[in-house]
Amino acid sequence: FTITGEGTDAGEYANTIDEDNITITAEDGTNVKDNYTVKCIYGTLTVRKRNITIKAGDAGREYNGEPLTNPECEIIDSGNPDEGLAPNQTLVAAVAKGSITDVGTAPNVVDESSIIIKDANGNETTKNYKITTEDGVLTVGKRKIEVKTSTKEFTYNGTDQFDTNIT
Repeated sequence: FTITGEGTDAGEYANTIDEDNITITAEDGTNVKDNYTVKCIYGTLTVRKRNITIKAGDAGREYNGEPLTNPECEIIDSGNPDEGLAPNQTLVAAVAKGSITDVGTAPNVVDESSIIIKDANGNETTKNYKITTEDGVLTVGKRKIEVKTSTKEFTYNGTDQFDTNIT
């Protein structure tokens, strides 16, 4: 008999038997199918989505008045062989969208609509993944400046002495 049930992409597939091709053979090689009432109970093949975690990149620097961004993302390895990218699959695109200009921290968030995973033949397989995202952190620190007053000597003249030069 022939079992016809298969599936590559995540989803459910009927697992059926071609009932016309069922043969029950006795020890002497004869077909004794007519001596049986064959009841076929069909199963279901389920291909689950593969878990994957994509993290937005972190970045940090001192304040310079310009926006700090980091569009990079990476796949987090959980150590579980049934998670992450399937063999011969590649993360083709994933973009983080976060920005901060002033001193502080801000989340760097994965733009889920930007995620594209493809197989070795270039076919998009993103739909076969259960995608979890983790935020990165963007940090702008205070910029250090040094204000130094000058050193100057005066000869007493009975008036207030001052010097407004700074460096």
